[in-house]
Amino acid sequence: MNELDIYETLDEAMRNSYEVIVNNTDPITLINEGVRIFAHDIQEQVDDEVIEVITGYFEEIEEYEICSKLKTKQNGI
Repeated sequence: MNELDIYETLDEAMRNSYEVIVNNTDPITLINEGVRIFAHDIQEQVDDEVIEVITGYFEEIEEYEICSKLKTKQNGI
Protein backbone atom coordinates (compact mmCIF):
# COMPACT_ATOMS: atom_id res chain seq x y z
CA MET A 1 0.00 0.00 0.00
CA ASN A 2 1.54 3.30 -1.05
CA GLU A 3 1.18 6.63 0.72
CA LEU A 4 -1.73 7.76 -1.47
CA ASP A 5 -3.62 4.54 -0.74
CA ILE A 6 -3.08 5.04 2.98
CA TYR A 7 -4.39 8.63 2.79
CA GLU A 8 -7.43 7.54 0.77
CA THR A 9 -8.19 4.73 3.22
CA LEU A 10 -7.87 7.09 6.20
CA ASP A 11 -10.13 9.63 4.50
CA GLU A 12 -12.72 6.95 3.73
CA ALA A 13 -12.69 5.73 7.34
CA MET A 14 -13.10 9.25 8.73
CA ARG A 15 -15.96 10.10 6.36
CA ASN A 16 -17.74 6.84 7.10
CA SER A 17 -17.49 7.44 10.84
CA TYR A 18 -18.69 11.01 10.34
CA GLU A 19 -21.74 9.65 8.51
CA VAL A 20 -22.54 7.33 11.43
CA ILE A 21 -21.87 9.88 14.17
CA VAL A 22 -23.45 13.03 12.72
CA ASN A 23 -26.14 11.68 10.42
CA ASN A 24 -27.00 8.67 12.61
CA THR A 25 -26.62 6.34 9.65
CA ASP A 26 -26.72 2.68 10.64
CA PRO A 27 -23.22 1.27 10.06
CA ILE A 28 -24.72 -2.05 8.96
CA THR A 29 -26.53 -0.21 6.16
CA LEU A 30 -23.22 1.28 5.05
CA ILE A 31 -21.52 -2.11 5.21
CA ASN A 32 -24.30 -3.60 3.08
CA GLU A 33 -23.65 -0.80 0.58
CA GLY A 34 -19.98 -1.76 0.36
CA VAL A 35 -18.34 0.38 3.03
CA ARG A 36 -15.35 -1.48 4.37
CA ILE A 37 -13.75 0.70 7.02
CA PHE A 38 -14.59 3.10 9.86
CA ALA A 39 -12.39 5.26 12.06
CA HIS A 40 -14.12 4.05 15.20
CA ASP A 41 -15.34 0.77 16.63
CA ILE A 42 -18.93 0.58 15.40
CA GLN A 43 -19.82 -1.83 18.19
CA GLU A 44 -18.90 0.69 20.90
CA GLN A 45 -20.57 3.88 22.07
CA VAL A 46 -18.99 6.97 20.50
CA ASP A 47 -17.30 9.13 23.12
CA ASP A 48 -15.62 12.54 23.20
CA GLU A 49 -12.20 11.09 22.40
CA VAL A 50 -13.43 9.51 19.15
CA ILE A 51 -15.10 12.73 18.07
CA GLU A 52 -11.97 14.76 18.92
CA VAL A 53 -9.77 12.50 16.78
CA ILE A 54 -12.14 12.68 13.83
CA THR A 55 -12.55 16.45 14.26
CA GLY A 56 -8.76 16.83 14.33
CA TYR A 57 -8.49 15.02 11.01
CA PHE A 58 -11.05 17.31 9.36
CA GLU A 59 -9.36 20.40 10.85
CA GLU A 60 -6.08 19.29 9.25
CA ILE A 61 -7.71 19.11 5.82
CA GLU A 62 -9.61 22.35 6.47
CA GLU A 63 -13.14 20.99 6.24
CA TYR A 64 -14.52 23.29 8.88
CA GLU A 65 -18.22 22.70 8.21
CA ILE A 66 -17.71 19.04 9.09
CA CYS A 67 -15.78 20.09 12.21
CA SER A 68 -18.66 22.33 13.26
CA LYS A 69 -21.17 19.52 12.91
CA LEU A 70 -18.94 17.15 14.88
CA LYS A 71 -18.53 19.72 17.66
CA THR A 72 -22.30 20.22 17.80
CA LYS A 73 -22.77 16.47 18.08
CA GLN A 74 -20.07 16.29 20.76
CA ASN A 75 -21.84 18.93 22.83
CA GLY A 76 -24.99 16.85 22.66
CA ILE A 77 -23.34 13.68 24.05
